Amino acid sequence: MVNFFLKHGNTIILGHEDDRPNSEDINITMYPLEKFGYKIASLQSNYFGIYLSYKIERPVFSAFKEDSEMALNAISDNVMQLRDFTVVLDEAKLGYLQKAKQGKLDSAGLGNADRDEIAALIQSKVNSSYIYNLEHLEQHKVMKFNLMIELKRPSGPPARRLVGLEYKPDEKELRVLTFF
Repeated sequence: MVNFFLKHGNTIILGHEDDRPNSEDINITMYPLEKFGYKIASLQSNYFGIYLSYKIERPVFSAFKEDSEMALNAISDNVMQLRDFTVVLDEAKLGYLQKAKQGKLDSAGLGNADRDEIAALIQSKVNSSYIYNLEHLEQHKVMKFNLMIELKRPSGPPARRLVGLEYKPDEKELRVLTFF
């Protein structure tokens, strides 16, 4: 489920109709938020959805597994359960990540992780995250999507990393394209 509003202190930030100017702060909910001391700040729903709406990482429950299947159908006629796939991180890609993205690996606590550890981490997140930015690049014969993973750190906020994966249904593989 996508969030309906954000709360910051005693301010509720939410979307309003796109034909209403952003200079108006309107409570379009049925809740009397102002009565309980909240200040309303609103903007056009289109902007709220793009810039302030998000989905949290969550397991793919059997009742919602069709979400991923419908998304994959946008790039492939061969739609399969992602949990049945193996994440593949080849040595050349790991070498590239260690050379070009070492800071990202270090800050996520993966600086000393080997290929199998990183692949296993991504594998564990495949069924806990939404997939998005799906593309079928016909000229390269590549079907790909992105996945956000969140990693706990000893201190500070979690590290969030974007993983680009190639969808290879014939091999039942998700090949790591990038990690940043």
